[in-house]
Amino acid sequence: MRANNEKTKVLFIEYAQGFGGSIVSLSESLKGMSNIEPYVLVLQNDKILDKLYSSFHLIKKPLIFNYLVKTKYTELLQRLLPYKFLVQFFLLPFVLLEKIEAKLLLRSILKIIKKEDIKLVYSNNGFNESTILSARAAGLPCTLHFRGYKQTSYPFENTDYHYPSLFFAISHYVKNYLINSGVPKDHIFMIHNAVEVKRYELAYEKRTEFRKKLLDDEDTIAIGIFGRITEWKGQKDFISAIDILVNQTNIKFKVFVVGDCSDEDCEYYEQLKVTSRHLVESNKLVFCGYQRAFENYYAAMDIVVHASRNAEPFGRVVIEGMAAKAAVIAMNEGGPAEVITDGVDGLLVEPRSIDKLVEALIILCESKELRQQLSENAIKTVKEKYSPEYVGGEIEKQLLTVIGNFN
Repeated sequence: MRANNEKTKVLFIEYAQGFGGSIVSLSESLKGMSNIEPYVLVLQNDKILDKLYSSFHLIKKPLIFNYLVKTKYTELLQRLLPYKFLVQFFLLPFVLLEKIEAKLLLRSILKIIKKEDIKLVYSNNGFNESTILSARAAGLPCTLHFRGYKQTSYPFENTDYHYPSLFFAISHYVKNYLINSGVPKDHIFMIHNAVEVKRYELAYEKRTEFRKKLLDDEDTIAIGIFGRITEWKGQKDFISAIDILVNQTNIKFKVFVVGDCSDEDCEYYEQLKVTSRHLVESNKLVFCGYQRAFENYYAAMDIVVHASRNAEPFGRVVIEGMAAKAAVIAMNEGGPAEVITDGVDGLLVEPRSIDKLVEALIILCESKELRQQLSENAIKTVKEKYSPEYVGGEIEKQLLTVIGNFN
């Protein structure tokens, strides 16, 4: 029995190999938990994690044969080999090395469980064999938090969904993916991601000062697109829409592309720079690169666009833009379509339609009143539905119930 003031220890395993939405979303959720003592195991060595998880027990175990390396190796094989079965064959050595490293990771996880008296093992990035095997070996429950959906399968991959007690899905879109993958509906708990509004409120207090650094004058409308520079995020479509806006209107605006590329996407990034050079030279567009203090850029925007070409599992940029009091435009599918009420706290447009995106941009640029209305409603939405206290509290309830019911 645990004392009344003793917190339940849970091991949260974060498998991401870069700084992104899943890492931020987990940290936000943990801030809302009052009865759980989090131990966070990360499989990379980014220094920003020390700051992000400074309030929790942070353990680093970097992986060599991680999914990013696997993706790059797979893409290389696909370019070199003409047949799928050959690609699968030459993937086998990597899979073997990956399995060996997974066994070593399993031993490390079991040591943490035993040393810290962990009561539940939680995977923050969907299915991972080490989470399930370690929980089973220790006689503990485990949960899997799906923050996306899988599109590529590899040889000898195990996707056994029988042992986990509960599956978290970050949207109904992801929940439906899990159901179609064979997960029982009553084993899935849908909970959207959290956003710490205070961070954006503090940035908004410096909005006027920061905008002076970005804009020629206060009357210029600031339009931003945020996130990793990669083809499926739709930056090319966005820039095409901006081109039309320049050629067909007299709207006074400036565009900011905030984010950087991963290695495999840098060619796409360079192509964007080439095709948009005329916009850069005319001072209509700025590539800002990756920004650690991204909240300052969000707070400086009048409009934030989320232009993904594929259905987003959730779309963290949407709630970040809403928290920063920007008018948000997003594609009407996936997670964003669940977050935004069209015309109330944002605008939803037909996916992959540059023309519809242009229409939405013109509507917002020409109506300061509408931007203000969407902004006011957006901040109410995120405070009510996406606070760390609410989201983290709901996840915590589910975790403690799983522990209490586990035999």
